[in-house]
Amino acid sequence: MTPFSESKSVQLYEVLYFCYLTFHSFLACVVNQRFSVFCC
Repeated sequence: MTPFSESKSVQLYEVLYFCYLTFHSFLACVVNQRFSVFCC
C-alpha cells in the first residue's frame, strides 16, 4: 500500500506545482499588461 500512496502524493504535488506555475505565468501576464497600460 505504501508505494501506491507515495506515487499518489508525488502525483498530487506535480499537479499542484503545475497549477502554481500556470497561475504564476497568468499573474505575470496580467501584471505586464497593467504596467504596459500605465507606461504607454
